Amino acid sequence: MSDDVNEAGESREERAARKRREYRQANAEQLREYKRAWIAANPEKHNKHSRDYAERQRRKDAQRAKDRERAREWAKKNPERVKQRNAEWVAANAEKRREIDRNSYYRNREKRLAAMRERNAERRRDPARAALQEQYRKSNREHLNELQRQRRARDPEASRADQRERRQREKRRIELGLPKVTRHRTLKNERVENERQAAEFFARRRYAPRPVNWTGGRRGDSHRRADARARAHGRGGSRKPCSVGLRCAQGRSAAD
Repeated sequence: MSDDVNEAGESREERAARKRREYRQANAEQLREYKRAWIAANPEKHNKHSRDYAERQRRKDAQRAKDRERAREWAKKNPERVKQRNAEWVAANAEKRREIDRNSYYRNREKRLAAMRERNAERRRDPARAALQEQYRKSNREHLNELQRQRRARDPEASRADQRERRQREKRRIELGLPKVTRHRTLKNERVENERQAAEFFARRRYAPRPVNWTGGRRGDSHRRADARARAHGRGGSRKPCSVGLRCAQGRSAAD
């Protein structure tokens, strides 16, 4: 193995860069304090460095804009070359291309899903599309019925249970005057997020609602008050737990 490459496959430059990163991460607060102290002691130098850096950035941005304009002009004049170069790059960087596509999808996921649902809603509202679907169902009634019979024959009991549940749900919806349920195809990532939210919802601790005549006392306080009243009337302390609220209030009024 060469002296410039270690066992992890790092070159000398990569190893030095990694060590610098590790040092900055390990001494971040100390470096920030050192920088603040240096700026306070050298304000003129700091201002000059800032102006020089801003000027360098402006020159770089201007050069990048010229390069992009020149590349666009070249691409307009050579569309076949551009297509060929893109295909060669995709073939040589298939994994990187997939990573770029995944990042783009997750970055714009909500917009893409909203646009997809809007397109699906527009298609459902299209009378020509609805007519085509109805025509297909009428023309292929036997084939669709056969597919449905095969699906039900695989698990008849589950199919009957689904039918009963669906009818009960539809009857309940009509009784309550609710609109029809709008369904859409749920993607895998959306299902995972729904399951996570459901698990978080059902894992949350909840408490029973308080009665209307809630006295405001804690459970321990109500028991102590009941024991004090019982001792005052010569009956001894309370040994059975009681629920705070209506029964405790009724017990107190009866004892009083």
